[in-house]
Amino acid sequence: MTRRTAITDSNGFYRVWHLPEKLCYVKRMDEWKGLGVVARAVVPRNGEVIRLDFGGSPIVSGSIVIDGTPLAATRILLGPADSPHFGMFKCYAVTDEHGGFAFAGAAPGTHGIYCERPQKQNDWLKIVNVTVRNADIDLGVIPGNATKLFITFNMPQTDSGWTIKQVYLAQGKRVYATPMRTADAPTEKDKPWVISNIDPGQYTLMMFQCSMQWRKEIELEPGRSEWHISLDVPRLSAHVSGRIIGDKVQSAVLWREHKDVVAGIQAGQQECDPQGHRPAPLQVADDHRPPGQEMKAIAAMMRARTRPRV
Repeated sequence: MTRRTAITDSNGFYRVWHLPEKLCYVKRMDEWKGLGVVARAVVPRNGEVIRLDFGGSPIVSGSIVIDGTPLAATRILLGPADSPHFGMFKCYAVTDEHGGFAFAGAAPGTHGIYCERPQKQNDWLKIVNVTVRNADIDLGVIPGNATKLFITFNMPQTDSGWTIKQVYLAQGKRVYATPMRTADAPTEKDKPWVISNIDPGQYTLMMFQCSMQWRKEIELEPGRSEWHISLDVPRLSAHVSGRIIGDKVQSAVLWREHKDVVAGIQAGQQECDPQGHRPAPLQVADDHRPPGQEMKAIAAMMRARTRPRV
């Protein structure tokens, strides 16, 4: 891996020599704490000088108001649309008392605007996607609508094993996709979960219990201000237990064939009991497969991901 370091002069100008002709990531030293553009990417060409600015134009501006309240004094990010943690462009800002913001030097392309969760550093919640070209953009007030999604979870008549802790809405099909909206828990029994300020489109709904999640793809049709969906939750009846051998193995992930049920396992820990009383074996959704069929798939995946010692 080739590494080069440069120091800016009094005008902020920098120069880096002798780079390879392949994709190079250029980052500021204060990438995780700084404001403004902190990361970009470029493909150098032999014999040419390429200008790569951190800042300037175009400028993406607007204000964030959630449920009628300005998102004030909050760290926000303009970064990759599919993940706030990895990508070729990142720009940070802090909102003012009215929720106003400005990202200077936005790179062309489609990006996501994220806000950092209160008291949870580097834990991001997506607000909206924005496409940047070569001109300034004023987004106005975002998210900019008062739509609501009402979600009713139908539990099996017998004990399902589920105790819902959190409900998220995300875009894309990645197993650990970044939450775009968080649902408000019902205040009364048998009432729906509610997600506010959401645009029409295709999403993945994620329901969490401890380290386990149930995922369901949904589509919200345009032209409506409210959506009501009712979902049948799978019954949890099977258990998985065992031992993962390996000096450097700290965690593993189990999922069903279609990745609708996903569970994480940490070394030395067990999945929490649905009622929170005591540790219990990991529960797996029952889809009436022939005995041993699902276990073989799980065992094969665990071998591939953990590389056990022989």
